[in-house]
Amino acid sequence: MGLLRSFSLLVERVFLFGDKMIDDKKKQWAVEQLQNKSKELGRLPKKDDFDAVTMSRIKAFLGPWPRALEASELKEPKSRRTK
Repeated sequence: MGLLRSFSLLVERVFLFGDKMIDDKKKQWAVEQLQNKSKELGRLPKKDDFDAVTMSRIKAFLGPWPRALEASELKEPKSRRTK
């Protein structure tokens, strides 16, 4: 596939789906980072378990650390824990 055609398809996707598709991929990446680290360590990952760039990206894509752990299904959401 030619470079121009590839670029055209990318522009079309962004036009049709906006940033939602890109955001979903970022969130998926962050969830995978947390889940893989949890499996590797055998416990909930801490911020210190990641380099500064990875940790910052995870928080940027998923929110504060507790919410990131909840989004990755490693920690039960607070609303369910208190009931």
